[in-house]
Amino acid sequence: MRFNADGLVPAVVQDHRNGDILMLAWMNREALAKTLAGGYACYWSRSRRRLWRKGETSGNTQKLVALLWDCDQDTLLLRVEQKGGACHLGRRSCFVPAESDGAVDVDNNGSETGDGDDNGDAASVTVTVAADGDGDNDGDGDNDGDGDNDGDGDGPGNVNVNDNDGDGDSPGSNSGRQ
Repeated sequence: MRFNADGLVPAVVQDHRNGDILMLAWMNREALAKTLAGGYACYWSRSRRRLWRKGETSGNTQKLVALLWDCDQDTLLLRVEQKGGACHLGRRSCFVPAESDGAVDVDNNGSETGDGDDNGDAASVTVTVAADGDGDNDGDGDNDGDGDNDGDGDGPGNVNVNDNDGDGDSPGSNSGRQ
Protein backbone atom coordinates (compact mmCIF):
# COMPACT_ATOMS: atom_id res chain seq x y z
CA MET A 1 0.00 0.00 0.00
CA ARG A 2 1.31 3.45 -0.89
CA PHE A 3 0.66 6.08 1.77
CA ASN A 4 1.04 9.79 0.99
CA ALA A 5 3.65 12.11 2.55
CA ASP A 6 1.44 12.45 5.65
CA GLY A 7 1.30 8.67 6.05
CA LEU A 8 -2.33 8.51 4.90
CA VAL A 9 -4.30 6.78 2.17
CA PRO A 10 -7.84 7.74 1.03
CA ALA A 11 -10.51 5.15 1.79
CA VAL A 12 -13.69 5.15 -0.28
CA VAL A 13 -16.50 3.46 1.65
CA GLN A 14 -19.20 1.58 -0.26
CA ASP A 15 -22.36 -0.23 0.84
CA HIS A 16 -21.71 -3.86 -0.06
CA ARG A 17 -25.39 -4.57 -0.75
CA ASN A 18 -26.28 -1.89 -3.29
CA GLY A 19 -22.94 -0.31 -4.25
CA ASP A 20 -23.81 3.16 -2.94
CA ILE A 21 -20.79 5.28 -2.06
CA LEU A 22 -21.23 6.25 1.58
CA MET A 23 -18.22 8.38 2.45
CA LEU A 24 -14.55 9.16 1.93
CA ALA A 25 -12.19 8.93 4.87
CA TRP A 26 -8.46 8.63 5.51
CA MET A 27 -6.49 5.76 6.99
CA ASN A 28 -2.98 5.51 8.33
CA ARG A 29 -1.17 2.20 8.89
CA GLU A 30 -2.58 1.82 12.40
CA ALA A 31 -6.18 2.49 11.28
CA LEU A 32 -5.79 -0.06 8.49
CA ALA A 33 -4.35 -2.64 10.89
CA LYS A 34 -7.16 -2.06 13.43
CA THR A 35 -9.80 -2.34 10.68
CA LEU A 36 -8.38 -5.65 9.47
CA ALA A 37 -7.89 -7.03 12.98
CA GLY A 38 -11.28 -5.98 14.37
CA GLY A 39 -13.49 -6.25 11.30
CA TYR A 40 -14.96 -2.76 11.80
CA ALA A 41 -13.87 0.45 10.05
CA CYS A 42 -11.34 2.60 11.84
CA TYR A 43 -10.04 5.85 10.32
CA TRP A 44 -7.59 8.67 10.95
CA SER A 45 -9.19 12.04 11.69
CA ARG A 46 -7.11 14.75 10.06
CA SER A 47 -8.87 17.49 12.06
CA ARG A 48 -8.67 15.79 15.47
CA ARG A 49 -5.29 14.15 14.71
CA ARG A 50 -6.35 10.81 16.18
CA LEU A 51 -7.82 7.43 15.26
CA TRP A 52 -11.57 7.04 15.36
CA ARG A 53 -13.68 3.95 15.00
CA LYS A 54 -16.71 4.70 12.86
CA GLY A 55 -19.72 4.69 15.16
CA GLU A 56 -17.78 5.07 18.41
CA THR A 57 -20.12 7.84 19.54
CA SER A 58 -23.09 7.56 17.16
CA GLY A 59 -23.43 3.78 17.06
CA ASN A 60 -23.45 3.97 13.23
CA THR A 61 -20.85 1.28 12.64
CA GLN A 62 -19.32 -0.10 9.47
CA LYS A 63 -18.67 -3.84 9.49
CA LEU A 64 -15.98 -4.71 6.95
CA VAL A 65 -17.13 -7.09 4.21
CA ALA A 66 -14.28 -6.62 1.74
CA LEU A 67 -11.17 -4.51 1.39
CA LEU A 68 -9.73 -3.73 -2.04
CA TRP A 69 -7.08 -1.37 -3.32
CA ASP A 70 -6.73 0.27 -6.69
CA CYS A 71 -4.17 -0.65 -9.34
CA ASP A 72 -1.71 1.98 -8.09
CA GLN A 73 -2.15 0.78 -4.50
CA ASP A 74 -2.74 4.36 -3.32
CA THR A 75 -6.50 4.23 -2.65
CA LEU A 76 -8.59 1.78 -0.64
CA LEU A 77 -12.16 0.66 -1.21
CA LEU A 78 -13.96 -0.64 1.85
CA ARG A 79 -17.16 -2.55 1.22
CA VAL A 80 -19.12 -2.42 4.43
CA GLU A 81 -22.34 -3.35 6.13
CA GLN A 82 -23.51 0.09 7.26
CA LYS A 83 -25.54 0.41 10.45
CA GLY A 84 -27.35 3.76 10.53
CA GLY A 85 -26.12 6.79 8.63
CA ALA A 86 -22.57 7.10 7.37
CA CYS A 87 -22.55 10.91 7.29
CA HIS A 88 -21.83 12.95 10.41
CA LEU A 89 -24.93 14.98 9.50
CA GLY A 90 -27.08 11.88 9.99
CA ARG A 91 -27.62 11.12 6.31
CA ARG A 92 -27.09 7.65 4.88
CA SER A 93 -24.33 8.96 2.59
CA CYS A 94 -22.01 11.95 2.72
CA PHE A 95 -22.55 12.38 -1.03
CA VAL A 96 -25.53 14.25 -2.42
CA PRO A 97 -26.59 14.66 -6.06
CA ALA A 98 -24.85 17.40 -8.04
CA GLU A 99 -26.87 20.08 -9.79
CA SER A 100 -29.44 18.48 -12.06
CA ASP A 101 -27.96 20.14 -15.17
CA GLY A 102 -24.61 18.43 -14.59
CA ALA A 103 -22.68 21.71 -14.14
CA VAL A 104 -20.61 22.06 -11.02
CA ASP A 105 -18.70 25.21 -10.02
CA VAL A 106 -15.29 24.53 -8.58
CA ASP A 107 -13.19 27.06 -6.66
CA ASN A 108 -9.61 26.25 -7.57
CA ASN A 109 -8.11 28.06 -4.54
CA GLY A 110 -5.17 29.45 -6.45
CA SER A 111 -4.11 26.22 -8.08
CA GLU A 112 -3.21 25.96 -11.72
CA THR A 113 -6.37 24.03 -12.52
CA GLY A 114 -9.52 25.47 -14.01
CA ASP A 115 -8.80 28.38 -16.32
CA GLY A 116 -5.05 27.85 -16.01
CA ASP A 117 -4.11 31.20 -14.61
CA ASP A 118 -3.28 30.72 -10.90
CA ASN A 119 -5.31 33.74 -9.75
CA GLY A 120 -7.71 31.69 -7.65
CA ASP A 121 -10.87 32.53 -9.52
CA ALA A 122 -13.58 29.94 -9.98
CA ALA A 123 -13.49 27.43 -12.79
CA SER A 124 -16.42 25.57 -14.28
CA VAL A 125 -16.43 21.82 -14.69
CA THR A 126 -19.08 19.81 -16.49
CA VAL A 127 -19.98 16.47 -14.95
CA THR A 128 -21.76 13.85 -17.03
CA VAL A 129 -23.86 11.30 -15.20
CA ALA A 130 -24.79 8.04 -16.91
CA ALA A 131 -28.46 7.44 -17.60
CA ASP A 132 -28.76 4.56 -15.12
CA GLY A 133 -26.65 6.25 -12.43
CA ASP A 134 -23.99 3.55 -12.10
CA GLY A 135 -21.54 4.99 -14.62
CA ASP A 136 -21.64 2.13 -17.10
CA ASN A 137 -24.86 2.85 -19.07
CA ASP A 138 -26.10 -0.74 -19.15
CA GLY A 139 -27.46 -1.17 -15.63
CA ASP A 140 -25.21 -4.00 -14.44
CA GLY A 141 -22.80 -1.78 -12.50
CA ASP A 142 -19.59 -3.02 -14.06
CA ASN A 143 -18.49 -1.38 -17.36
CA ASP A 144 -18.06 -4.49 -19.52
CA GLY A 145 -21.54 -6.02 -19.38
CA ASP A 146 -20.66 -9.27 -17.60
CA GLY A 147 -22.29 -8.27 -14.30
CA ASP A 148 -19.11 -8.93 -12.29
CA ASN A 149 -18.79 -5.55 -10.62
CA ASP A 150 -15.91 -6.49 -8.31
CA GLY A 151 -13.57 -7.83 -10.98
CA ASP A 152 -12.85 -11.19 -9.38
CA GLY A 153 -14.64 -13.23 -12.04
CA ASP A 154 -17.25 -14.73 -9.72
CA GLY A 155 -20.31 -12.70 -10.75
CA PRO A 156 -22.05 -9.65 -9.33
CA GLY A 157 -21.97 -8.99 -5.61
CA ASN A 158 -19.85 -12.01 -4.71
CA VAL A 159 -17.02 -10.69 -2.60
CA ASN A 160 -14.54 -12.53 -0.43
CA VAL A 161 -13.37 -10.63 2.65
CA ASN A 162 -10.46 -13.07 2.87
CA ASP A 163 -9.30 -12.32 -0.68
CA ASN A 164 -6.85 -9.56 0.17
CA ASP A 165 -5.25 -9.37 -3.26
CA GLY A 166 -8.48 -9.06 -5.28
CA ASP A 167 -7.77 -12.02 -7.55
CA GLY A 168 -10.77 -14.10 -6.45
CA ASP A 169 -8.89 -16.68 -4.37
CA SER A 170 -7.77 -16.92 -0.74
CA PRO A 171 -5.08 -14.74 0.80
CA GLY A 172 -1.59 -15.88 0.00
CA SER A 173 -2.66 -18.21 -2.80
CA ASN A 174 -1.89 -17.54 -6.39
CA SER A 175 -4.58 -18.38 -8.89
CA GLY A 176 -2.42 -17.20 -11.75
CA ARG A 177 -4.69 -14.22 -12.43
CA GLN A 178 -2.91 -10.89 -12.61
